[in-house]
Order: sequence, then structure tokens, then C-alpha cells
Amino acid sequence: MNQVNSNIELTWPQLAKIIFDAQGITTGLWQIAVKIRFAGMNMQIADGPSAPEDPTLAVPCSLTAIEGIALFPVNAPGLMIFDAAQTLTPASKAAKATASKPRAVAKKTAARSAA
Repeated sequence: MNQVNSNIELTWPQLAKIIFDAQGITTGLWQIAVKIRFAGMNMQIADGPSAPEDPTLAVPCSLTAIEGIALFPVNAPGLMIFDAAQTLTPASKAAKATASKPRAVAKKTAARSAA
């Protein structure tokens, strides 16, 4: 473990790249989803307004568990969708960048033709 920086935090694009590399995926649009399980239970809360008077007070509580990460092939850019060919850029940003490039090329070509 690195003693200087022991906290490692990964972004969604970094996680997408890791998954793509691990699975050998190099093309296509993929949506990342998190598999979550919810549960409820009664739980004693030690410090509440009535805790000193009623130590048996229990209240409904919820638990959330992250069970895993799922990957789904998709046909269009959107939220949490990544292009396997451009793994560090979400597909929605990559699509916008690609859509703006032909216009810039067309302007340069027109400028060259006029000269």
C-alpha cells in the first residue's frame, strides 16, 4: 500500500475502462449499472429524544447493500453509457465531440476551397 496516498478513488469512466480491459471489450456502447439490494429492520437508536426514558425504543430502519456492477450493451449514448473505444470519456460527451467535428472540418475545407 502506498503510505503517501492510501485512499484510491475511481471515477465511473475509470471503472468502465477496468471492466472493458478485464472482459476484452474494445468496441460498442455499454451502460454501467449498480446492483443494489434493499432491506428493512427495526433497530434500537441509543441517542434520541426518548432514549434515556425508554432504552427499548426501536424504530424502522433501512439497509442498502451494493451487490455488484453490471454491464449492458446499448445502441445510443446516454447516462452512465461508455464507448469501449473511448473508455475515459462518457459516450454522451464522445457523441457530442464527434458530432461537432464534421462541422469544423467542413468549415476548414470551405476556407481552403475559397483560397
